Amino acid sequence: MAIAEVEVDKILDTRLKTLNMCFQCGACSGICPFGYTHAFNPRQLILLSLLERDTTLASEKIWICSSCNACVDRCPMEVKPPEAFASLRARAVEHGVVPEHVAKTLFLALKGTTRHGNPWGKSKNERTRWTAGLDVRKASEGVDVLYQVGCGASFDPRAQKIARAMAHVMKTAGVNFGILGDEENCCGSCVRRMGEEGLYRFLSETNVEIWRKRNIKKVVMGSPHCYNVVKNEYTERPAEVQHYVQFLEELVNDGKLPFAKEPKITVTYHDPCFLGRHNGIYDTPRAILEAMPGVTVVEMRNNKEKSICCGGGGGRMWVEPMEEVRMQLADIRAKEAVGTGADALVTACQFCMINLLEGVKDVGAELPVKDLIMLVSERLVR
Repeated sequence: MAIAEVEVDKILDTRLKTLNMCFQCGACSGICPFGYTHAFNPRQLILLSLLERDTTLASEKIWICSSCNACVDRCPMEVKPPEAFASLRARAVEHGVVPEHVAKTLFLALKGTTRHGNPWGKSKNERTRWTAGLDVRKASEGVDVLYQVGCGASFDPRAQKIARAMAHVMKTAGVNFGILGDEENCCGSCVRRMGEEGLYRFLSETNVEIWRKRNIKKVVMGSPHCYNVVKNEYTERPAEVQHYVQFLEELVNDGKLPFAKEPKITVTYHDPCFLGRHNGIYDTPRAILEAMPGVTVVEMRNNKEKSICCGGGGGRMWVEPMEEVRMQLADIRAKEAVGTGADALVTACQFCMINLLEGVKDVGAELPVKDLIMLVSERLVR
């Protein structure tokens, strides 16, 4: 076994051993958002994995967790079930016992990431299609800020609006920014949570090499998933790593964004798990919303650390046969948002926006769903 394989094996085993600390109090199950769907009980899965590991590996239950981190916050023994479940997924892949209906789309995503650097499996030269007509610079030309677009905003037509809005905002603020273009790769966050630790390590090392090659000192991440994995899990990173809401707050405080005063609008904000529970960033996006004249914020019943996951984290965006379970959470969240009476539902995550767009459609509502950067772009003085 190669040295890298030995290291990966050690990581997986270490995470699985942490489950031995669980004393079955059930706190995780009480807070898990999938409890709303009756599809998943983390306490039961932990117990099963300790008593009947082989049975657990072959179960579709290990593919339900979205790594929302609600259980981690609640656990009195500091167990991290999402990390352990990712290790169970890795073992399932290793032993060839992934349920067929899960494997079909899962392996397509992993294959696409291996070959093309993104789970959509799109050619790298398609990463910059969203820039058409925008004259966005490449990082190879020398920039102060690298905008790491993310796979979602690069390839999904709905999320590409996020990238175009970001370019507009940065240009309005006079930021010397650029993108990697076809040099950009997946950050590896979802890959790691789908159990492919080896591919994650390859992606992280490749990304660091590219940043070093382009002399990148500051990166603004378009996705909370990218931000979280680079800031908290990469062994090496640029000197400064921010999610775009943190960067936006600086621009707002420095007076670099000229906002229009009309029209008035009431919005409700959905906290992405990887921005909120994983990194404690709750107040920053709300501060940006409140800084825009004419914008009023109303809260959903479950907000901030109690926010209900959209269902798309942890690689679940690519486990399509289990889409029904994922969309049940998005539908629940959409109903909460509609119940506030807001004019728009705002979030700050590419996956959340995509899921919530579908959720609003499922519940038959007319509520617009926007990423925060889209709202900021729309409200700038033209």
